[in-house]
Amino acid sequence: MKRLAIDNKGFTLIELVVIITLIGILAVAVLPRFNLDSFTDDKEATLFLTHIRYAQHKSMVTGGGWSIWFDLSENEYRLKDHNDTVRQFPGNIGPNPNKVEVGKIKIAPSTRTEIYFNYLGVPVDNKESSLATEFPDVTEITIGEIKIKLQPYTGGIL
Repeated sequence: MKRLAIDNKGFTLIELVVIITLIGILAVAVLPRFNLDSFTDDKEATLFLTHIRYAQHKSMVTGGGWSIWFDLSENEYRLKDHNDTVRQFPGNIGPNPNKVEVGKIKIAPSTRTEIYFNYLGVPVDNKESSLATEFPDVTEITIGEIKIKLQPYTGGIL
């Protein structure tokens, strides 16, 4: 009698159960360390950087006076033109397109609630766009856990 050779390729049931159990243990250990809030902070900070650049650009094109106004109690900011009229950021849609809400926003120094830009895109303290009133220090804006530094004299953003 001739015996047929059995081709044993694949995994046994026990091997499959052990592998699935190990994957489950790894998932339970890794998932709590995966924080989705950091993605939200990144998104809001990137959007804010875009809005700062937009306000700088509008100030340079129109002769200065555009600003970003912060309402820290409501965690939101708005764009104002040189006539202090609240304007809509490009692409901002939603129930109130004239403001941008963020999860948590702080600004330092804490006395500053509005950042104007002069005709060179440099941050200044008032809408008259005078070079004599440039920010004397770095303004730090914190959105969630991300810190954004607005440099005096140049308007550079770090």
